[in-house]
Amino acid sequence: MRARQFTRVQAWDPHPAEKVARGPRSGRKKEGGQKTSTDAEKLAQKLRKVSALLQVGIPAQQAWQEVSRVKRCGEGECDEWGIPGEIITQAGEHARSIRAACGISAVLGAPLAQVLDCLADSFDDLHEAQEARRIAGAGPALSAKILNLLPIVALLAVSVMGVNPFPVLADGGAGTVCGGVGLAFLLAGRWVSVSMIRASQRRWDEDGSEDTALACDLMAVALDTGASIPRALECLGRCSDRDELCLVSKRLSVGVEWELAWQECSEQYLGVAEILREAWMRGAAVDEQLRRFGAMARKKRLADARAGAEELGVRLVVPLGLLMLPAFICLGVVPVLITLAHSAI
Repeated sequence: MRARQFTRVQAWDPHPAEKVARGPRSGRKKEGGQKTSTDAEKLAQKLRKVSALLQVGIPAQQAWQEVSRVKRCGEGECDEWGIPGEIITQAGEHARSIRAACGISAVLGAPLAQVLDCLADSFDDLHEAQEARRIAGAGPALSAKILNLLPIVALLAVSVMGVNPFPVLADGGAGTVCGGVGLAFLLAGRWVSVSMIRASQRRWDEDGSEDTALACDLMAVALDTGASIPRALECLGRCSDRDELCLVSKRLSVGVEWELAWQECSEQYLGVAEILREAWMRGAAVDEQLRRFGAMARKKRLADARAGAEELGVRLVVPLGLLMLPAFICLGVVPVLITLAHSAI
């Protein structure tokens, strides 16, 4: 989901001495709208390895080096959190999440091993959703390919049976016109199927449920350290390059009402805001609520992935049927009938 642009509030910064330096933004879309991709499962394994090394007392810098080919973290080789550039590059669109988790640990003092385990669980859930969508979407994609090839297969089949319709298609008369119409329907069917599959992929890429779930987990970790809600939002916003969360933090710090502070925030964070409201207004402990909300967001993402792929198969039936049936008739039936008619004369 494309991030909105917000005007920064010129207000007192509650933590001027602890501003988090911003590194290069990772995980952005490449030219042409294509995102970089990485295997979330392998990334989760690397994070768990770092966590295991941290738990046995190995320093964080050395632990990161163990999962990369970097032997030392010199200038330009690691970011401000000690994450090797190789890991950032391999993470692709997930790099921002890794930087956010490590930044919260460094700034607020949350145990890095715990934060990385939480992030690894998030990547495992993401991988499960990707696999579910891939499996569910394989059927509609294969059906579209078969329907697109059906007119061509029909022509080859009648040729094998001894009826050659190709001279009729190239005679410059009714057969050629029929072949041109059939080819137009065939290309239209191909374009419709590819467009619908790509549109479904874009909707998946723009889904913000993973950002919501991860924000819930990281906010819970931040609050566990004893940080206030504005401080936790500021740290999460700065570490993950989300200006809207920094804006909410500044508004809350200067006494803006809760609803007004979140008014311009993205829709994906409104559920998080509703949970944090109880803590802000009444001092309630919401750590467990945040984690449950994040788990529900991931379950919804998994269900939406399967439902979206199945819905795609249903939506492909009508346009492909309306386009492929005329293509099949024009390319596979009419030329055969014309050829048989000429043979009978």
